[in-house]
Amino acid sequence: MALVPMKEILDAAERGNYGVPALNINEMLQLQAYLNAAFERKSPVILQASMGSRKFTGWLSKEAENPDLGAAVTIGMIKTFIEQYRAVYGYDVPVSITLDHGPDFKQCKGAIDNGFPSVMIDASLDYGRKDDKGKHPARTLDENIKVTREVVEYAHKRGVSVEGELGTLGGVEDETQAASVHLTDPDEVERFVKETGVDALAVAIGTSHGAYKFPGAAKLALDLVPKIHAKAGTCRLVMHGSSSVPANLVALVDRYPVVCLDNGVLGVTGFFNPEAKKPETRRYTTTNPWDMARLGSDLAFFSCLKKSSGVPMEAIREAIKGGVRKINVDTDGRLGTTGAIRKFMAEKPDEFDQRKYFEAARKALYEMAVEKMVGFGSAGKV
Repeated sequence: MALVPMKEILDAAERGNYGVPALNINEMLQLQAYLNAAFERKSPVILQASMGSRKFTGWLSKEAENPDLGAAVTIGMIKTFIEQYRAVYGYDVPVSITLDHGPDFKQCKGAIDNGFPSVMIDASLDYGRKDDKGKHPARTLDENIKVTREVVEYAHKRGVSVEGELGTLGGVEDETQAASVHLTDPDEVERFVKETGVDALAVAIGTSHGAYKFPGAAKLALDLVPKIHAKAGTCRLVMHGSSSVPANLVALVDRYPVVCLDNGVLGVTGFFNPEAKKPETRRYTTTNPWDMARLGSDLAFFSCLKKSSGVPMEAIREAIKGGVRKINVDTDGRLGTTGAIRKFMAEKPDEFDQRKYFEAARKALYEMAVEKMVGFGSAGKV
């Protein structure tokens, strides 16, 4: 089975009443980890490449970035790995990849022309403008429909699935940062789906991008999900910003902070005061940058991610029951990668073979993916 349009995976999830993880990729470690998890757990999986990912993968020494090259390289890697894993495991699993938060028709067209079987057009925001705070303003419903419909018309002629967005999320992810947050209005869903023809719809129910999703306990408008689902027809629902930001990964990142050693002076930047709104830098005399015990009681308050929070698995499962089929996860992968590499380097400061600490990161990514597949109910569905 080659890469399939996202619609095929989401339609099967609708029939089986389960969710499918949509995992962002930027490089080979993530691709290996996520595809291994999918094959071993017999789970469908959706991979995602943001504009930032395409620029990163399309890096050239002569140019700053080449998103179209990045799209082609990403598709080539995925197809190669799927072919080899199919031969090793003796069976296939449904895999799709989609452009995540395509800002306009041009970028979506570039992804489609380079082989993406699915794209997301985020016309809920006007990426061509910024307010005085540097954030993108929301588009009107009519503007959103117009831009989204143009992408759908081009994509569907080529057998490509399209995800749109209605409402806006908070937080920051790559170039995505809204000036304000607007929950999805169920009364607008039927019109949006009918006039655009989208296959999937990202809904805003209170989630946000990044590691800092809520000031305290998660507050999600889960009651909106079944109402939106009832209006969406055959269009499948999507939750963005749905990393759980688990405490164990946050603790792992915080336990092994990045420090700077300069001529015997150790510089540590973080939140030493639990009430602090901004991090501060403190300096200590030491010969070992990882001898954190020398920091004494200050460590009680040290935390790079002390205010981070995510979407609990229980809330995601409730959303799945209400009709959500695609759940976007990116931050959890970043935390797992960063924590694993920091821990490895702290425990083995003399090791410089990058394969060793990349292996630690790959294992963390694999374990995260398995957790999502089992938790969302997609494991064993192939």
